[in-house]
Amino acid sequence: MAFNSEEFIASRPSKFRPMLTTLFSSQAFHQFIDERIDAWNSCGEPPNDMFEEAISHRREIGNRTPAKVSLLFIHCELEK
Repeated sequence: MAFNSEEFIASRPSKFRPMLTTLFSSQAFHQFIDERIDAWNSCGEPPNDMFEEAISHRREIGNRTPAKVSLLFIHCELEK
């Protein structure tokens, strides 16, 4: 699995792109992403942690219907 920050930034509204570009240049962000990808790769699925719970909760209170989320910026290569 890999995270493509350029594709992610391009998929967001233009008003957020400068902030995201700055955020993505930080060491803390890279460490966060690397740790999540490592956890996902070791389990074969997204980590089940407080971050995921917060995101799920936000989606739930934001919409009472499930949100369709594009994950085109995440590339997963599974062994066959």
